[in-house]
Amino acid sequence: MPNCSYCNNVPLHKSFFVKKYFIYLSFLVFIASCSNEKNTFISRSFHKTTTHYNGFFNAREEMRLADKSLWESHEENWDELLPLFIHGDESVYGNMETAIEKCGRAIEKHSIYIKKKEYNKWIDDTYLLMGKAFLYKKNYAKAEEVLGYVEKQYKKEPIKYNARLWLAVLNAEDDNFIKAASILEKLEEDKADFPKKLEPLFREVYADFYIKKGEYDFAVDELKKAIHITKNKRRRTRQTFLLAQLYDRMGKSSKSIHTFAKVLKLRPDYTMEFYAKINQALAFDRRADGKGVREVLD
Repeated sequence: MPNCSYCNNVPLHKSFFVKKYFIYLSFLVFIASCSNEKNTFISRSFHKTTTHYNGFFNAREEMRLADKSLWESHEENWDELLPLFIHGDESVYGNMETAIEKCGRAIEKHSIYIKKKEYNKWIDDTYLLMGKAFLYKKNYAKAEEVLGYVEKQYKKEPIKYNARLWLAVLNAEDDNFIKAASILEKLEEDKADFPKKLEPLFREVYADFYIKKGEYDFAVDELKKAIHITKNKRRRTRQTFLLAQLYDRMGKSSKSIHTFAKVLKLRPDYTMEFYAKINQALAFDRRADGKGVREVLD
């Protein structure tokens, strides 16, 4: 290894401080090169990584915990139509405040927005997450502002469809059915470029919209589409149970009986299995043609 003539002539303790100085200086140079006002490879890499594995990741974890808490504490009312979504209550407001704070900090520190273009690919996801957090807090005005920003700012990116979906959810939750319908119809018209991975959510959102309006015929059509493409078995079982309930509400006992039978074939948990059998029996009792249960199911 070649010798450094400068270091050879410096006492040991001074050499140590010289090395520390160079390390510190290098660190400062690195930090300076990572300014979010610069569009360089180092800057982009630093801010993308930090956003993904710090701000966005932690905020998404808060959202995941909130969703888990909501479903675990949710008590089903089996006499009513099962909800497809639970968008939040006061029990998760703390989680949502934390998520919003982390998203805001990540955007402020790591957005590389130069000449009307964003160079940090995780910023749009972070904005979307913030919008959903405001929705869970039932701050509809702020949620619409943030989700609307994502839709407009990233209108050439696939994430705009995700933002529109949550805008439809938001407006349906807020009983603004005209605006929700307009958004959903626009998404339907734009199906050529609509991301396939969002299709199950789209169909559920559409079904939920029609259920809220009391238009069960249309809700059934959307729910059947959702069941056909939903891969998550637990989610598909819930959709099928709801479909059977809708048939029953519409007075279509035969279809209700058949659909509750499909729920049982999906092997739901004990409670859902019990109520599927109860509702199936009740639907049979409401039949007017006198057919037996076995004949109906064959």
